[in-house]
Amino acid sequence: MRSDTSCSIHHRSTGTRIAEGCLLACLLAVSSAAIADEPHTSTPPAAAASEVLEIAPGSTLSLEGDSTLHRYSAKAEDFSATFKLAAAVRSGQQTVESLFRGHEIVSAELVIPVAKLSSGEAGLDADLRKSLHAERSKYIVLRIKSYEVESAAAEGGSFKLALHTALSIAGVKRDVEILASVADTPGGVRLTGYKDLLMSDYKVVPPAFLLGAIKTQDLVTIKFDLTIRQKPSSGLLAQ
Repeated sequence: MRSDTSCSIHHRSTGTRIAEGCLLACLLAVSSAAIADEPHTSTPPAAAASEVLEIAPGSTLSLEGDSTLHRYSAKAEDFSATFKLAAAVRSGQQTVESLFRGHEIVSAELVIPVAKLSSGEAGLDADLRKSLHAERSKYIVLRIKSYEVESAAAEGGSFKLALHTALSIAGVKRDVEILASVADTPGGVRLTGYKDLLMSDYKVVPPAFLLGAIKTQDLVTIKFDLTIRQKPSSGLLAQ
């Protein structure tokens, strides 16, 4: 491989030390160029990525609450998810539903950029981001550490999951139990549920706007309606 920064050794008669020094300079130059070419990105925390599952378009996740004026809903306009699967997943023999039923999903993680929470009211959105310390805690992270299958119906029927999660908001992480419903859909499953939370548990002061004339309540609800499917490029699971 030829580098733009080259160092040719022509004068061997000047001694071994000069040759070794020139060679060392070449190696350092190439190493520095390689390091400079590496991308420097600021990425959210994420679990080990799976190349098998994804969140389908049309899925929704929102933060809902009440205020002295009216109820509000801040919808996540963008969020991402990663899934870690067990090593024993059998190619072509399992569906997304059977992965959940068989505990083949080892862990999962949802990452919501605080800046992408939108209620449609600019003032409330700005105060919500301020309350959530968006400048230093850019993401809300929900990590599913494990789960249990409850009220299991026959294959193809709906069932419930007890999710054991760790939820990080504004830099504060707490263990949270969430009950979710799972229904079979073409090529995947639909996961729905909600969880009531107190902002104060995460050291968040409920936002107020219009100079404090309108105040929001401490109690908020996280709602989700997610379709989890196999990535089109995967081909690992049965359809």
